[in-house]
Amino acid sequence: MTADPSLPSLQAPVGREDMRIEAIRPQSAAPAHIDPHSHNDMLQLVMATGGSCIVTLDGTVREVAAPCLIAIPGGTVHGFEVMAGASGWMALIRHHRVLEVVMTLRVDAARLLARPYVVDLAQEPAQAQDLAHVLAMIERESAAPRDGQAICLEALQRLLLVHLSRIIDQDRHTAAPPRRADHDLFLEFRALVERRFTRTHTIAHYARALNTTPARLNTLCQRYAGRSAKQVLTDRLIDEARRRLRFTAAHAAEIALSLGFAEPSYFVRMFRKQTGMTPGRYRAEGIN
Repeated sequence: MTADPSLPSLQAPVGREDMRIEAIRPQSAAPAHIDPHSHNDMLQLVMATGGSCIVTLDGTVREVAAPCLIAIPGGTVHGFEVMAGASGWMALIRHHRVLEVVMTLRVDAARLLARPYVVDLAQEPAQAQDLAHVLAMIERESAAPRDGQAICLEALQRLLLVHLSRIIDQDRHTAAPPRRADHDLFLEFRALVERRFTRTHTIAHYARALNTTPARLNTLCQRYAGRSAKQVLTDRLIDEARRRLRFTAAHAAEIALSLGFAEPSYFVRMFRKQTGMTPGRYRAEGIN
């Protein structure tokens, strides 16, 4: 994942592999143009604390001014005209982190992935202040490696998603096209993966549960995530394996069994193929 090269005055991107944040710094130069693009399987957030911009969301153009929040799910084509003097943050969060909060914390954050949102925070100064405070904390925590950084970022990411869910709670904030049936099915698949990825590893099982076909799931995953349905599931398994290697003392064989692998050796081979190292080396090097 790379930062938008056309966006000026951003700090070097920082953060873990599933979350990235950049600070937008005020400029005195001419407005910046960011061509229409999309992020596969990533939720993009823009929190503006100063200035204004023109945002295009799937062909819909809107001018917005700070303080405001723009939330753009993966697969949405979007572009910006950032005016001089803009300030705030841009962040990217992987979809499965959003769905994980939905499944584990029972927070209705899945709406963030259903459609884009543009929220005027001028009449909600407390929410704007809280959101800016959390983003500033994430930026500071991500600035340089430190003890407990991964755990702290995990907690801050969840706090951020809770705040976002509260902010978009009212339908009047919606400024986007209606829900799309294909996108809804893709989100249902991702939510089902969150519930069952430790119990079943076959795409045919998910297709039956969703009353569709593996071929259609593959088509939707390629469209909205840029990966096959099997790779979406594999990515989730590997991400969970990383977390358990990082945060628990369980042996690789125990982790393999807890993730639904009948043979630990197959888990080790898959982990090495996806990450380039064995589970033991990954844990020993303390990689975040």
